[in-house]
Amino acid sequence: MNFLNSGLLSILLPLVALPVVIHLLNKHFPRKFMFSAVQYLKESMARQSRLHRWRHLLLLLIRTIAIALLLTAFLKPVHYRFGGGSAAQRHVLIMFDHSLSMEHHGDGPTSRERAAHEAAGIIKTLGPGDLLNIILIERQPSTCFVDFSKNHNDALHFLKQLKPGLTRADVNAANGLAARFLAKVKGPADVYYLSDFQRKNWSAVDFSMLPATARLFFVDVGPKALDNRAILEAHASQAQALAGEAITLEITVGNFSSKPFSDKLVVSVDRRLSVDQELFIAPWSVGKVSAVVPAGMPGLRLCEITLPADALEADNRYCLTLPVQEKEEVLIICDDSPEDRKSPAFYLKTALNPFDDLRGPLLPRVIASSEVTMSRL
Repeated sequence: MNFLNSGLLSILLPLVALPVVIHLLNKHFPRKFMFSAVQYLKESMARQSRLHRWRHLLLLLIRTIAIALLLTAFLKPVHYRFGGGSAAQRHVLIMFDHSLSMEHHGDGPTSRERAAHEAAGIIKTLGPGDLLNIILIERQPSTCFVDFSKNHNDALHFLKQLKPGLTRADVNAANGLAARFLAKVKGPADVYYLSDFQRKNWSAVDFSMLPATARLFFVDVGPKALDNRAILEAHASQAQALAGEAITLEITVGNFSSKPFSDKLVVSVDRRLSVDQELFIAPWSVGKVSAVVPAGMPGLRLCEITLPADALEADNRYCLTLPVQEKEEVLIICDDSPEDRKSPAFYLKTALNPFDDLRGPLLPRVIASSEVTMSRL
């Protein structure tokens, strides 16, 4: 027999004596009356009767048993039927959600910080001989140790220096890694899932790969206020951006809240040119908005999209690079007037760039043969 919360034993054990203390405090001691009435004498005799004493002892026993059972429930006893001499040794696997959503700080500390506190509490209840490992649930799960370890101090240090996670959690991949660890364990093991249980990460989780003897515990460390807005995706609508032209960005924004979201989206290029775009998104839905920004000069442009700050700031900012190409000039040598619609120069110029504002990738220039020089070529 072992207890999952053995660290609470020394704190809760004195509470078993609580019914005895209450019994002694409620015990009636005989009092002397100089002129007692007959009814007081009868009541005093009834209290001293054997039946009355047995009733109090029986009530005391029931109260003590109730308190003991309640404390046992808090201590979470575990009975190992197999393993012989290793019955006192536990195998504990902590599955720590290290995804982006764990940085939400709606109730003060982030979900990651609350999960680290819960994990530290679990580790401190382990005995010196208990084995432990921590799996970080990330896009590519990682572990604290290569195998189960008794080095609890290193596990606590691992949790203390844990940095914010910026990826999506792959719970099925983490369960597959956990299954490989648990396959080496003879007998039951305890698996603790510490997460905010975001729907996108947990909606299709498969636990069948874990052994049937594993005991699963789910600890919700998410905030009560889950309101969040996030930029989910952004890309340029055209495949090629040319210098001096405008670029249309298609932006997808999610409103994970019970209230509609109405505010401005800010799009900036190279942190200089910025455009504000109004958007409205219904509760618990995803919306798309288009924003037109100037491409600027040729080169690689940094485009930054931001939402107003909320409890999860990491997904309020989205960055992408826009390769802007310089327009290529095409020289047309013709002695006819380029304004004459019947001239070959006008036909060729229109074929190369049919737009009135010359926003195409080619810039045709018409010159007369007498203007041809080595510098122009």
